[in-house]
Amino acid sequence: MKRRFFRSLTARRPSRLRTCGRNLGRIAGLFLGFLVIYFLAFPLSLPTLSPLDQPPIIQKANGHFVFQKVWAFDVDGERFEIPINNLSNGITARIEIKEWLGGNAVDSSATRAAIIHDWFILRTRVNRFRVDQIFYAALRQGDTSWWKRKLMYHCVSFRSLQHRINGVRYPGKNAPPWHEPRG
Repeated sequence: MKRRFFRSLTARRPSRLRTCGRNLGRIAGLFLGFLVIYFLAFPLSLPTLSPLDQPPIIQKANGHFVFQKVWAFDVDGERFEIPINNLSNGITARIEIKEWLGGNAVDSSATRAAIIHDWFILRTRVNRFRVDQIFYAALRQGDTSWWKRKLMYHCVSFRSLQHRINGVRYPGKNAPPWHEPRG
């Protein structure tokens, strides 16, 4: 009796397709399982944020936010102040996505977290992954639901990963001239 080493390759076509489909299904299932675990488990450590009050901002006609006075908060015991006239665009996404995430309202906790994230990215030399954790901690203090927090965190951390791959670690100091901090 002759032994076949590549039985699945020499089998009839329906049998080969079924075996291939099963293997692809297993691989896709494992990949989706890892994604779900990653989505639910991360971030593992969070910074300690002081209780955030409502920032003193107004929304301009173009949708950007301007600070009316200095806004201060603590991250891991270190004091940070966002200065007067600091400009931020809040949630950076298409208008449909902004509305789905709860809008870009002045009193939204997602807007507050996005403003903190923008300020850290553009004005400080804090590592992007740490800034993403600060963003998530700020989202946790507000009324944003858990799945929106996770979704927003993973979107900004994916963008940070893209910057890391492209070699931009501190865009606030290495940014093009239109992103330079005002002096």
